Amino acid sequence: MLSLRDVHRGYGERVILDGVTWRLLPGERVALVGPNGAGKTTFLRLLAGTDQPDCGRVEFPAQWRLGWLPQEPPDLGRRTLSEVLWDGLPEVRAAASALEAVAEKLQTAKGAALDEGIHEQERLQQLFERLEGHTADARVGRVAHGLGFAPEDLTRPMDAFSGGWRVKAALGRLLIGAPEVLLLDEPTNHLDVAAIAWLERYLVERPWGLVVVSHDRTFLDAVATRVTAVDRGEVRDWVGNYTRHLALREAEDAALDAAADRQDREHARVRRFIERFRASARRSSQARSRERALEREVRVVRAKAEGPRLRLDLGDAAGAPREVLRVVGLAHGYGDREVFQGLDLVLERGMRLALVGANGTGKSTLLRLLAGEEQPRAGSVAWASGVAHGYLAQHAPLPSRPDQTVFDHVWETAPDGWTVQDVRDLLAEFLFRGEAADRKTGVLSGGERARLALAAMLLSPRHALLLDEPTNHLDLGAREVLAEALCQFEGAVVFSSHDRWLLRAVATHALVWPGPVLRHLEDGDAWDRVFQHMDQGVLPAAGTVVSRPAQQLFREQAPKVRFNAFRHARAVAEVEAALASVETGLAACLARLGVPGPDAGEAAREMARLEGEQAVLEARWLELAEEAEAAGQPPA
Repeated sequence: MLSLRDVHRGYGERVILDGVTWRLLPGERVALVGPNGAGKTTFLRLLAGTDQPDCGRVEFPAQWRLGWLPQEPPDLGRRTLSEVLWDGLPEVRAAASALEAVAEKLQTAKGAALDEGIHEQERLQQLFERLEGHTADARVGRVAHGLGFAPEDLTRPMDAFSGGWRVKAALGRLLIGAPEVLLLDEPTNHLDVAAIAWLERYLVERPWGLVVVSHDRTFLDAVATRVTAVDRGEVRDWVGNYTRHLALREAEDAALDAAADRQDREHARVRRFIERFRASARRSSQARSRERALEREVRVVRAKAEGPRLRLDLGDAAGAPREVLRVVGLAHGYGDREVFQGLDLVLERGMRLALVGANGTGKSTLLRLLAGEEQPRAGSVAWASGVAHGYLAQHAPLPSRPDQTVFDHVWETAPDGWTVQDVRDLLAEFLFRGEAADRKTGVLSGGERARLALAAMLLSPRHALLLDEPTNHLDLGAREVLAEALCQFEGAVVFSSHDRWLLRAVATHALVWPGPVLRHLEDGDAWDRVFQHMDQGVLPAAGTVVSRPAQQLFREQAPKVRFNAFRHARAVAEVEAALASVETGLAACLARLGVPGPDAGEAAREMARLEGEQAVLEARWLELAEEAEAAGQPPA
């Protein structure tokens, strides 16, 4: 198994990992989570052997093969895509080359050399079949298609592709190679919805070990069997996917805090007893005994408080008219390539229009046209009088003055009347606090540039927002904050995204490519159908776009979801099974508590954790019962 043994790693005074012991068992799929800068990429690099610990050791079985995908686009030279993908099958390629060489020799061989050549050919043929060489071409084609490459791309040189497509090619090479362990650092960054769904299935269907960093919550829910959180030098583990880890983590933290509170109250009571009877002739021995017991007692460690959290207020869009934007007969293209034509669209206050489709279909082009960054070939884009709109490009541009500080960058464009404190307060909301506001913009990471671009866009009030992949470089927590802020924004929003969780949480309307086709989202299952059609490359006939309310992430905007008796019964059964497991665990803890010794303290902590999990499950069971009652169904 792959493991870390008492690993320490830091940079200067900053501690990334502090005495971490961790292991990956065969076939486990681990989601590595934590805020940006917590050390997830360092963790992966240590596992991959591209970084070394300050002390401790990394252990990896000699017979295992490891596949490592970093975030940065790799240098793949001028080789074709097909050649790069075939790098994942070196044994097949070697066996095929050897078979060709033997076949050529057999054409002129005689006597003993002929017999020897025939035996060698048989051996190589068996090896080729054992490696499934006859299906290798099909495997290469299947992976290339799944990642979004066209058949003609296989013969293109790699330096003709963008950085994102080169990362896709490197990912494809790893998948074809089928290593025992895959280490993937944000593999979904450059994938569209269909490619992400394909990758999910590909990873789940194979027995490889996996450690993955991703900010795509839906992807982590589909893939992960375990979650490892990295934060402030420590790691914590939970069994299950990302959503399950959130519930368990909340329950565990609540139980730890509750146990610590109980212990503090008990300690205070015992301290009062000790102080009162320390000098008593009759009870001084009891007081000393309790004091020694207090000194020996293992203290319950409280859950660590969360670090700084992004705060985001998009304003109230005061004064926005009902019709914010009207698009008539819009057509655009590049050279002979037509992106879209005859597009009509009306954007109203309160609409949150999601642009959804494969990479390269025209989503960014449409946003640039709406923002006035490009001019259409035909048609018109007409903003209502007095409407102010903000535009956030997909890739936050490098600052024009890299030697300028973050504060100065924002101060230069701050509205009249803003004070120094106003600017610092705004930057603090985007996690540029204290010395961070005085850093040079040229050394900011991609995530920091994205936050700075968002902050700069909010310097002036806006009635509409145009956002191209706004979650790029944002961690999971920041994505939740952005989703909530977009749902609370009273103006209009047009945004592109491949994040299915964000689409479900935010969008009230959808413009879906190919086409683009305006899609009617009638009910809570509408997004599932959109994703399914995109995944299959088929889209139903065009229709008019109405809307459906955003899903129930934020309760004030929750829709009424059609009751599904089968799904409800399955959910009830899962909760009841989990409750039974927790109750069994509680009974075992009670039995351990009855036996004096060091195990009693551990049993008490485990019992507190299980009680917290039990409370969460019971609340969920009651919620399911209320759903059935509201739908007029008998209780499960």
